[in-house]
Order: sequence, then C-alpha cells, then structure tokens
Amino acid sequence: MSLWSNVRCPVCGQPGAKQLLWMVKCPRRGCSKYDPDLGLSMGIAGTSGTASPLPQFSGNFNPGANAIAIRYRNWEGVERSFTGDRSTLRLVSRHITVCLSPTGQRCSFSRDRFLNPGEIEPLIKQAEKANTLSAADRHVLSYHRNHGTTSPRYEEVKRKLGEI
Repeated sequence: MSLWSNVRCPVCGQPGAKQLLWMVKCPRRGCSKYDPDLGLSMGIAGTSGTASPLPQFSGNFNPGANAIAIRYRNWEGVERSFTGDRSTLRLVSRHITVCLSPTGQRCSFSRDRFLNPGEIEPLIKQAEKANTLSAADRHVLSYHRNHGTTSPRYEEVKRKLGEI
C-alpha cells in the first residue's frame, strides 16, 4: 500500500501527479513540481530530459508561393521548424499568429524566440502596416477579395494600402 495519492498537479493541472501530505511530484517536464523519476516510472515520453518525439500531422493545407520557413525555440528550449502561409500572418501584442501546413491550423509565436528573425521581421513590419487600416477598410477589402468584385471604395482602399 502506497502512502502517495494520485492527484492533479496544483501548479499545472497535469493528471498523474502524486501527493504525500503537502509534497507534490508532477510528471510534466515544464512544471515547477517536476520529478523525473515519477515521469519515468509512469512511462511518460520526454520526461528523461530529452525532447519528446515530434507529432505527425496530416492535412492538405499548402501555402504554395506564400510559404515561409519559421525556425523557433519554444519555452522548453526545443528548436522546431514550421512552414506557414505569409498571407495569414497577424500581429497580437508581442506575438504573431500564422496558419501552418499541413493542417492550416493557426499557431501563435512569441516574437523574441525566432531563430530566423531576419526573414520574419520584414513580414512583421508589413503586417504592422496592414494593421493601420480601419475596420471598415478591412471589411471592404476582404469582401471584394472574397467575392471577386470591385467598387470605387475598394479601389480607394487598395490605393491606400499600396501607399502604406
């Protein structure tokens, strides 16, 4: 009979943590209560201090000519490479979001963790310029792009976007 009880980690919420009185051991590597022996005994991949194997994703999203290579170091210090669509790049505070291939799923990246900032920064500056359009201008632009139509207002917004 073990004195340890199974709980969720109070810090990160990971199931499979063990608690004895006030002491908690967590199997999740990024947690402040992390215990490598617990992760190994539970057979959790990536708990021995090495990077876990990369998941395999499937899908048919292809950025084509708009493809951009993103090299990134995550919060755990693991370096990863992604392929995204530069036309889907958006700014959100100190992060950028972009749709990644092959799934087309939007992913967020911290701007200070890029390993290839020389390739990414010009795109960020371009996105910052595009963010100067008003909501009404963005609406007119997206409507006419999606419907393949045109209007005097659309032409004015395109000129304005070209000047920016």
